[in-house]
Amino acid sequence: VNQNKKRGLLRRRHIALQFSYDGTEFTGFAENLRRGYDDSVEKTLFAAMEKACLLVEVPPERKNGMLVVNEIRQSDKLDGMMTMAAVGNNDDNDKDEQIVTTNKDNGKQTTILNESKRKEEGGPKSSKKPKNYLKARTASQYSRCGRTDRGVHANGQLVALYLKSAFPLAARNVGEPSTTTSMKVGEEGMTGNNGSSVASSSQPDDFLQEESLPNNSLDGLDCLVPLKKRAKKGKGNGNSNNNNNNNSNNDDDSTAPLQRKTITEYDYPRILNNILPPSIRILGWCPVSPEFSARFSCSKRTYRYFFPRRNLQLAAMAEGLQYMMGRHDFRNFCKMNCEQVINFERTLVSGRVASPQESYSVEMGQSWPTMEQNDDMLASIASPHDMCHVEIVGNAFLWHQVRCIVSVLFNIGRQLEAPTIVQQLLDVKANPAKPSYEMASESGLVLHDCAFRHLTLGRTVRNLWGATKALERRWELHAVAAERASDALESVKSHTEVRWTDLADFVEQIARDRMRKEKKRARSAHPLPAGDNDGEEMERIGRALDDLAPETAMVSWASAIRVVRDVLGVHPYMPNGSGQGAMGKNSESSLHVPFMERSKGTTYEEKVKSILSLACGTKRKERYEENIVKKRKTEEEDKAFYDHMLRQGGSSV
Repeated sequence: VNQNKKRGLLRRRHIALQFSYDGTEFTGFAENLRRGYDDSVEKTLFAAMEKACLLVEVPPERKNGMLVVNEIRQSDKLDGMMTMAAVGNNDDNDKDEQIVTTNKDNGKQTTILNESKRKEEGGPKSSKKPKNYLKARTASQYSRCGRTDRGVHANGQLVALYLKSAFPLAARNVGEPSTTTSMKVGEEGMTGNNGSSVASSSQPDDFLQEESLPNNSLDGLDCLVPLKKRAKKGKGNGNSNNNNNNNSNNDDDSTAPLQRKTITEYDYPRILNNILPPSIRILGWCPVSPEFSARFSCSKRTYRYFFPRRNLQLAAMAEGLQYMMGRHDFRNFCKMNCEQVINFERTLVSGRVASPQESYSVEMGQSWPTMEQNDDMLASIASPHDMCHVEIVGNAFLWHQVRCIVSVLFNIGRQLEAPTIVQQLLDVKANPAKPSYEMASESGLVLHDCAFRHLTLGRTVRNLWGATKALERRWELHAVAAERASDALESVKSHTEVRWTDLADFVEQIARDRMRKEKKRARSAHPLPAGDNDGEEMERIGRALDDLAPETAMVSWASAIRVVRDVLGVHPYMPNGSGQGAMGKNSESSLHVPFMERSKGTTYEEKVKSILSLACGTKRKERYEENIVKKRKTEEEDKAFYDHMLRQGGSSV
């Protein structure tokens, strides 16, 4: 209790933060501390917390989460920074040239150049972490709900950690103390900052407890806090005997004067949003129980993948998604990380394939997708440019699982694979090795929501107003860019023409390239039969071109695109989900090789055998033994652990 009375001790609270981010400009969500260059969402988030003095280091002797601040006026500086962040704006914060951190062991200060200033000066990004950064991060007991890759976005990401509270650890409840001494304003050594009276309480156990603190940033709480001593005029550096005596007296809150004050908890989202870039917006927060984990306390995660309709058959995609509902082994739908994962079974609860015209819903225990028609007449005509999305809801997901699922669904939607290919890939006994296929691009993937059974987040109007403005601005920039691209497409199609003979040569060349690739693939599988139907195929294409030939020598580019589509089934766009690096791989003459005829990777058993055959001391083997061998639990232990974690939570009410 005596340690709790120290005036320099700061209170920390275990809170959950919900936020959204655009992952385009980041190297991923999780910070990679081993890399020299890292531009992750976590790094940006922790830098903002450190700049706002919310992230604090816990000394080894303070196991209860307290922080000793040795500087006399350091607590005033922290409060001042919080006030500035709450009322400031992004432009003001960008003007800060440096951040000064103080080493509590030796009192030395470390100056860190602000990232915005460094960019303006054209200097390289610093890979050095602030002093004691790792200790402070470890002390925060940080946990994340979902770990998204480079370029992946999130609307409902959630993290939990300990941050500094606005309530001093020495704050006391307002009650009827047994003995109090009130003094009027103006008496030496006992003056209040706002003209209020002060009191000295003799009750040693009347400190504020965690359960009595407000659960949001709106409700204030009356409490007694140690009076901040105002230095006397003319004393300069404060080396006089009077000042020394006063400081020593104020070190013990049992004798220090108290003042009554109404305190509200920090508006953590608003403070951080004034420091973070517009691509990251904190939406809400609430205090959580000490054992709450953003990862293990999450009951459901919802991912959405956005894509243009193009020529996809959404009903077939929904049928394939229906086969995935329930608990299955998804080792053929992920990137197997055998050094950390031993169980590849996951449960998908529900899903949806939606477009502006219709929506196909799938659920566990359902045998066929349910279609819902949109009655809006404005959206009744389907277009290749309609924006659609796949929604997948599950308890947990494997590495790259969603992107692999969407890639398979795209092949089903293009009618290159039957929906039953999902059943074949889920049958790991018959197909223990994953066929070689490209996973969907990261650009359309969004961590849409993270659900918790016992979590009620708090939000403020001011913060949501500012966050909405930032999100509206982001939408406006992308919507305007999309309209510019659409206008350019329509302009090219409507105002350009090509020669018919040039178009016919283009179609025939693609057809010849296709036939050459088909013959090459056939030779690798089995000897080529005696009969050769190349001539018949070229005659068919010639007749089709003759039927579509115009009366004039020139044809509009829009008509030329339709000719190529009708004759060859080729479209002037990349297959859905293809990454930018696949431009050369997916040419007009590319052939689709069925999944079950493709080369397959190594099985899980082969990967584990390879790891175990490594020499002792190898990093891969050490990681396997640490994560799989030593931490392996029984099913009963796993169930008890997750049942306990799912009961953790918090509320802003």
